[in-house]
Amino acid sequence: MTKQLLTALLTANIVVGGLASPLVAQDSAQDSVSSLIQMLESLGQRCNRATEVSYQSERLSTTDGGTEVYVEGLLRKIVAPNSPLRQGDSAEYCYPDVRETVIRELVINNNGETRRITMDAYDQGYLIYSPRSFSADGRYLVADLQIAYTGGDPGAQITLFDLDNSEVVSTSEVCQNFDFENYIGFISPTEFAVHCMAYGDMIEGFEVIDVQSGEVRQLSARPTSVTDYGVVEGELEVTKTQIFH
Repeated sequence: MTKQLLTALLTANIVVGGLASPLVAQDSAQDSVSSLIQMLESLGQRCNRATEVSYQSERLSTTDGGTEVYVEGLLRKIVAPNSPLRQGDSAEYCYPDVRETVIRELVINNNGETRRITMDAYDQGYLIYSPRSFSADGRYLVADLQIAYTGGDPGAQITLFDLDNSEVVSTSEVCQNFDFENYIGFISPTEFAVHCMAYGDMIEGFEVIDVQSGEVRQLSARPTSVTDYGVVEGELEVTKTQIFH
């Protein structure tokens, strides 16, 4: 990660109260970090009763163009009626009492047909997804997930989708002793590497998960040769903003 990118994410954390992972991948985040910060600023800059922002993630396509995936989400900020920041027309940034993700769906366009994997609403923070790579056989999808918890803390996880069975695969065994996790790349047709990092001293580690067996193993160092399956196109985009006074 570049110093410039980390500074930008930490700035976003100060402005909106919590989305600043040091694990956003350098190759993809350079293109989308400004869009991410702008979206979070739009949630933080008004002291109205509630703000809703709909977003669409970057698009990931197979190299033959037969399959395209992206995530659609709806984020909601609620400010308590008795908040002092709501008194008058304040230009201050407004820290929310509630951050929640009302809608989160993976959209899959495959040879002209569209289907969705709908995940449960999440009432503990904002969830922002970035599709990163298919598996070699196209069955699985890995996405990075940035989190801004209601309490203000940031988080980062990886999400693994089984596209054939239209479900989310548990990755709870990954980076168990760390606070952040971020996709690095595939080191074999069925295994991808993950960068793990902890708060405080920023201790890091590297692990590998097998998408077929679910087996997780540790690496002694960051892998030097990795592969992505698919092409990432576009940037995270705000598709709609609603203000509730």
